[in-house]
Amino acid sequence: KVEELVQEWDRKEGSAAAYLTEEQAQRLEENMAQLFSDRHWLRDRVARHLVAYYEAAGDAKTALSFANRCAEFTAEVYPGFSALQAWSMETQGDLQLRLNCFQVGPDSVEGP
Repeated sequence: KVEELVQEWDRKEGSAAAYLTEEQAQRLEENMAQLFSDRHWLRDRVARHLVAYYEAAGDAKTALSFANRCAEFTAEVYPGFSALQAWSMETQGDLQLRLNCFQVGPDSVEGP
């Protein structure tokens, strides 16, 4: 059931804020923590949706905590270099820049 829900989210276009509320996001993480270990692939997939949700909601600090978890998961479970690792690190960097008042666009960064 959880996997089907995540697959449905993967097919949706647009922001995660369009299909999640803050209450759902919080409950989702609490439930995932009880069901799966930190190193379960499904928990990582949900965490990636939570990164997108919190980023869209303007909560870069919470999004960064999930992004850090995703980057750690990728490095540990898929050793070596990969596109997934690069995307995870890019997301971390973008969020760190936002937390430091930089404007991050799809192909540019502007200082504070």
